[in-house]
Amino acid sequence: MAEPSVQSVSLSKSMMMLGTGVTSRLSAQSTPEVSSAFEWVSDDPSIASVSQDGLVTAIGTGETRIRAKLQGKEAYCIVSVCPSPQAVDLGVAGIKWATFNIGALEPSQNGLVFTWASTLPKSLNPKPATPYLTYVEIDGSSKLRVTKYCQKAQYGLDGFTDNLVTLQAEDDPATQILGAGWRTPTKNEFNQLVEQCQWSWDSGRNCFKIANRKNSANYIYLPVTGHPDRPSEQPRGYYWSSSLQESDPTGAYYFEIGHVNPDVNYDLHTVSTAIRYATYYLRAVKSN
Repeated sequence: MAEPSVQSVSLSKSMMMLGTGVTSRLSAQSTPEVSSAFEWVSDDPSIASVSQDGLVTAIGTGETRIRAKLQGKEAYCIVSVCPSPQAVDLGVAGIKWATFNIGALEPSQNGLVFTWASTLPKSLNPKPATPYLTYVEIDGSSKLRVTKYCQKAQYGLDGFTDNLVTLQAEDDPATQILGAGWRTPTKNEFNQLVEQCQWSWDSGRNCFKIANRKNSANYIYLPVTGHPDRPSEQPRGYYWSSSLQESDPTGAYYFEIGHVNPDVNYDLHTVSTAIRYATYYLRAVKSN
């Protein structure tokens, strides 16, 4: 019996971002389903290649499309490739720190901004949204409710709770973009970065230089990025942590830095909280 005619093709993702050298698998489905195999094609294999079972490999920086074809029908996924950082041991127990921000090309660049738990940066998301937050009408007014990462029923949609307080791998942009082993730091790891490392200000780079106190040859630069939504504000740096705000799960912790008062050499580095749909930068860590 002849196979039925394929009416449409769809992919598991319409867009993804990967660091160079990272692999991720796409799956394709046809309507109706048939037994024939899909043909997988990359528009630019120098940016990202694809095997005939849908395994995408990020090769060089840029953007291309990965296509799955069947019976004259096709679907595509836009793949954006950014540089993958090195991991530096700064003497913070159990982890190493990335040499630059996600989406940056070098250590003093800001990189890209993300909402909390989003694996795509704002620049690649045509309709920026924060996963697991939704507005509902309650008693005539709009209220923000949570559908994942919620330990308090009064904030959960229909009383939802899951007691998750740290980003899981599937929602961690550092893991999804840079690959297994990489993740977003917790609030405690940012505090340890302050307490256990040597900090100094580099005015030429507009960055803090953060060095291993026992081995000064190991260091990173952390840019004072400015606030993505308040460009006129005094420049500071804003970095998401993977830690949920305990008192209000519509928020999460972020790390803020700044060379606040050069006249008295006063520097700011502190952990604060913000609503999960705020857009901040990301500096990844890697487990030893």
